[in-house]
Amino acid sequence: METLIINVPEQKSKVVKLLLKELGVTIQNKTKGKKMTMEALNKKFKTETDETKMTKEEFFAKLDKSIQQAKNGEVRELTPELKKELFKSIL
Repeated sequence: METLIINVPEQKSKVVKLLLKELGVTIQNKTKGKKMTMEALNKKFKTETDETKMTKEEFFAKLDKSIQQAKNGEVRELTPELKKELFKSIL
């Protein structure tokens, strides 16, 4: 494996460091003289998963499931007030 050294200034935001971490970069803190491992980064920077992201396959599976539920009558009716609020731009 090839070693690539990237100097990341201390004042850079957490986002930059998180992006580098996601790319598999090991950040070396020169002032402390130690390498930060992935585990150390996970402890230092809280990471969150975005549940809204899904693969193409997951999207179409969810869409197929929703269509099947509608065909089976597993739907919820909207109140007239909610319909008016949601669709006010087209009604």
